Amino acid sequence: MALATFSAIIDFALQGERTGLEFFAAAVRSAPETKQAALARLQAAAEKNLKLLQAVLREQVTEMVMEPCEPVPEASYALDVSGDDPLGIALRLLEKQRDFLRHAAQAINLGEVKRALERIAERKNQLISEISR
Repeated sequence: MALATFSAIIDFALQGERTGLEFFAAAVRSAPETKQAALARLQAAAEKNLKLLQAVLREQVTEMVMEPCEPVPEASYALDVSGDDPLGIALRLLEKQRDFLRHAAQAINLGEVKRALERIAERKNQLISEISR
């Protein structure tokens, strides 16, 4: 199914952040001590991103009804948090989220929303770089 409206795209992004936040919170509790600090940073970043997306939704509520956007394929960005390696799962999760946000930023015509999505995608890219080291 394609996400073809502003609200559907933002709702999908919000759900992705919530999924990541839930995963990171659980992973921090169960991960070995050596991985907890990295996962806690990811959890904090997900909380920050969730707040930004919620603010975008609140501030752009009028425009979301009227503004058309290009469809974004939902299935391409489905999140999978299964597996045994918390940092490997986190890396896959962040990559999917980043790619979705980049695609969504291209699909949405509202400049402020586009910039917010690009900013979050760049934050995720920085986190990916940190984890990959």
